[in-house]
Amino acid sequence: MPTCREIESLITAFVDGEAASRERTVVLEHLRACAACRGRAAAEDAGRRILRACVPALHVEAPPALRARCQPPPPTPRLFAWPVIRTMPMWATAALVLVVLAGIFSATDRGSKVLAAELALDHVKCFALFENTSGPGDPATIAGRMKAAYGWTVAVPATSRALGLRLVGGRRCFSTDGRVAHILYRHAGCPLSLFIVPGTTRAAEHLTVIGHEAVVWSRRGMTYVVLARESRAEVARVASYIQNAVN
Repeated sequence: MPTCREIESLITAFVDGEAASRERTVVLEHLRACAACRGRAAAEDAGRRILRACVPALHVEAPPALRARCQPPPPTPRLFAWPVIRTMPMWATAALVLVVLAGIFSATDRGSKVLAAELALDHVKCFALFENTSGPGDPATIAGRMKAAYGWTVAVPATSRALGLRLVGGRRCFSTDGRVAHILYRHAGCPLSLFIVPGTTRAAEHLTVIGHEAVVWSRRGMTYVVLARESRAEVARVASYIQNAVN
């Protein structure tokens, strides 16, 4: 069987649907046996989906100040030339796109929309790479770990069979300088995230950002964001349950 290093060069073409039939067969056989490469392929696919979701936002006209800063720069070292970007993994390219979008939003809508865009990327990345290592899915254990490791006192809503909501686990996420608690759920089988940002407050909003619905609110010096790639009504329904649980 090919090694992980040999498979690495084939994964992007495999995810993009551009691999030759023989290469696709080789990658599939390797992925069945290798959990690490399955995670890599899942992250590549997640990045591809984020890029597709970003397409409408990329048509937003940048404000004059931002356009002025984007004038052609002097020649740059080859390290930063476009061929390097073309060889980046899809999830890294997606992160770069979100940085560009954040620059657009920061000039026109600085605040919750930028945060939600960052968290949408973390939502996809964490489910692709860390879902199976973020457990156990027990509210008291997750809350205790957040308190012991980071000094955060967070309420972790439990599984709700009535909503079809299952607590998967929790971890620290590295948005906003690593000050985010990320609680992972499955809602009717779909990934759903609760992000808790200590020491911040934001106005209550329901946002649509890069293909995800995000409900934002604050309470007692913490900002909460419920985020999923589901219908607006379903995300609002789960957010209502979580709001009541943390009050």
